[in-house]
Amino acid sequence: MYVRILFLILFCLLQHQSKAQYLAAFEDEQKFFYVFDNGNITRIEFNQVKNYTVGGNWIAYTDFQNRLKLYYKGKVFDLQDVSPGVIQSTDYLLAYSFFKQMRILWDDKISSFETWAYDPSIGDSLVAWVDYFNTFKVFENGKVTTLE
Repeated sequence: MYVRILFLILFCLLQHQSKAQYLAAFEDEQKFFYVFDNGNITRIEFNQVKNYTVGGNWIAYTDFQNRLKLYYKGKVFDLQDVSPGVIQSTDYLLAYSFFKQMRILWDDKISSFETWAYDPSIGDSLVAWVDYFNTFKVFENGKVTTLE
C-alpha cells in the first residue's frame, strides 16, 4: 500500500514541469555581451556594455558609446543616443528617464509620460514620480493618476 502511494507521489512530481526564466544576459571573458533567450545564446554586442537590466521579456542596456538599447522579442532596438539618468525594470514594466523625461515600456510600446519627472521609483506593476509642480503621480495599467 505504501509503495503504491509513494509511486503515485513520485509519478506526480515527475510529471510536474517547472518553468524557469527564459531570458538572461551575460558577458564572456572578452566582455562581449550575450543574451540567453528561450534556450538560444546570441551575441548582441561586441563591446563591453556599461550596465543592463533584465525585465520580463526584455533586456535594456547602455552600450559602450552610452546609447540606450533594448533587446526585445529577438531584436535590438536603439532607444536613445544618450545614457538614461534612471533605468529600472520589473517583470511587467521598464521605466527610464533622461533629462527628467519619463518613458515607460508597457503593452509593447514605449510612451513618454512626463517631461519633468523627479525621483522616479518602480514597483511590481507601477511607476511613481514627482513632477515639476511637486505633484505625486503614479503610472498603472497604461494610465497616469495624480495622488496629490
